[in-house]
This record gives sequence, structure tokens and C-alpha cells, in this order.
Amino acid sequence: MAEIWGNSTIFIAKKLEDMNFEILATKGTYKALRSNNIKTQLVGKIGEGHSEILDYICQGQIQLVINTPSGERSQSDSKPIRNAAVMRGIPCITTISGAQAAVNGIEATLNNDFQVKSIQEYLSYPVGHCMATHGVG
Repeated sequence: MAEIWGNSTIFIAKKLEDMNFEILATKGTYKALRSNNIKTQLVGKIGEGHSEILDYICQGQIQLVINTPSGERSQSDSKPIRNAAVMRGIPCITTISGAQAAVNGIEATLNNDFQVKSIQEYLSYPVGHCMATHGVG
């Protein structure tokens, strides 16, 4: 993930670390995160014969999967990861923008920094706005 998305990946990982998530990553991402002082556990790629990530998922030790594969090899690794996560109801995010949104949402939830509003509240206009806009009244 980190080799492709650079600073976005670092920012996402830093926020997760600040929220006390443990981060697991394959070699390239692991190196990038560690070089930015983000605590990370190294896991091997499935395509290289390593299955510990699947074991962690199956044992319920993973709560969120962020997997943004690039290249043919990464694509083939991501399918069993996605399948295992989905079968166990674990959110699986496959884009950086999705990861940013999810991490911001997790942060807001942990900080109780949100409000629930109806769509009408977001779209409400001052009394008379509609009539004045349309030349009525």
C-alpha cells in the first residue's frame, strides 16, 4: 500500500496508531511505515507462501482490513484476504479514499465528535427562502 500512495498511507497509519490500533503490513508497506516511526508488525505475502494474515483473520484478531493491491501478484493475494474478511464480517477497504473516510469516522466515533441529523436538517432553509427565490410573496 505505502509504495503507491505515499503520504496518504503514512497519515492513515499514524491516525490508526494514535487510536491504539495494531498495524500489520507486508514488506514494502512495513518498511515505509517503520521509516516514519509507525509501529508495525511484518507479515508475509500469501503469494510467497505465508498465510499468517489469514490465520489472524480466522482467529478474530483482525478488526479492519485495508488492502489496496497493485499489480497482478498483489491482486491474487488480496482475494483470499477479502474473502476471509467478508466471511467473518470484518470491514475490508480497498481504496485510499475509503480508508481515509473510515479512519476519520472511527476517530470521530471514539471522540464522540459527531451528531446525527436528518437530511431535512441539512437541507433546511430560512423561512421564506423558497418563496423569495422564486419571486413569490
